[in-house]
Amino acid sequence: MSRYAGLSVSGGHRRFRHFLSASALLASLPLAASGQDAPRSVTLEEAIRLAIEAHPASVQASVQSSAARADRVQARGALLPGVFLSGGYSNSSNQRFDQTTGQLVSENYTAQVQASYELFGGGRRFAELRATGADVRAAEARERAQRFETGLLTTEIFFAAAAASDLLVAAEQRLARAEQQLEFARARLELGTATTSDELRAEIEVGNAELAVVDAQSSLRRSRLQLSRQIGSEEEVTSAAASLPSEAPELPATEDLVQRALRSAPSVLRASRRAIRSTTYASCSRASGS
Repeated sequence: MSRYAGLSVSGGHRRFRHFLSASALLASLPLAASGQDAPRSVTLEEAIRLAIEAHPASVQASVQSSAARADRVQARGALLPGVFLSGGYSNSSNQRFDQTTGQLVSENYTAQVQASYELFGGGRRFAELRATGADVRAAEARERAQRFETGLLTTEIFFAAAAASDLLVAAEQRLARAEQQLEFARARLELGTATTSDELRAEIEVGNAELAVVDAQSSLRRSRLQLSRQIGSEEEVTSAAASLPSEAPELPATEDLVQRALRSAPSVLRASRRAIRSTTYASCSRASGS
């Protein structure tokens, strides 16, 4: 009685295993279809460069820096005197006597040059120049911070894609070992040195290994697409194996890291404070001059 029950359970589990195999095959079809065109390999340096050029936050920070520099050029130009040139030409059907040449002429030329300069502005233009200089320093500091942030995020995504590729290899190796164990369990069952439960456990391990392969394939595809979106590529990309380090980089001492952070991080805050103070001073000077 127990023998037939064991065979029934084994047959049901085989059908369940076939269902898992079919599910794994269907889930791997998108990856196999995309695998017809091998993804383009990018190095870490190339990925960071493309991400800085394509990431919206980095582009916005670069535009703000360019706008701040343009405002500074405009503020410098305000220190120069204003020069206006004008000219005119007319041709009349009635001739007139030109006292300069002593001849009758019908054409008339005029030219005029005007120059103006504001002598007393209450220091407004110099204050605006200082304000625009502080804005440039603050914008450049924010741009550097955004470039570092984009580079850090790109590095994390890059290594995540590389790790997903290694995890897929490990999952496939696990599946190969599980299939070998299943064949070994079936051979032992035929020889009478194993039980049906041993074969069932081996089949369950094969099913779990197949699901692990499907999960690893999904994670690899997701990480590659995330890397493609990060660098602004329309095609699927993957991490170049040649650019992966063979060992972890050596970290500096904690004291050096703290000193580096103290020297670098407050620069954005100091530049922002200078911009606010200079802008406030320029507004006050403009109000007093008016």
